[in-house]
Amino acid sequence: MSGNKWLPKIKAIWKLMRPFTCLVPALGVLSGTLAALGAVARRKNVAVADILDHFDVLAMLEEPERGWGSAVVLGVLAAVALNVYSNVLNQICDLEIDRR
Repeated sequence: MSGNKWLPKIKAIWKLMRPFTCLVPALGVLSGTLAALGAVARRKNVAVADILDHFDVLAMLEEPERGWGSAVVLGVLAAVALNVYSNVLNQICDLEIDRR
């Protein structure tokens, strides 16, 4: 039963974060990645599918030069984190306005 006391707090934090707004920055990073992949594929005269074969998030630990997938995942997480920060800061700064 002690877990129930945290549920309202978790719901409030979730609502404060406005997670539905995180989709746009995540898609921005992903679309930028796809554009860059297309440019690299064209310049190296290879298929994008050949480059995508090296999308391994864990590969960076073993072979950093092949672990570009980790960079994409970290980029998406960073964009989402900045968006959440912006949402929370906006809510804090608008507190007085919202009370009127």
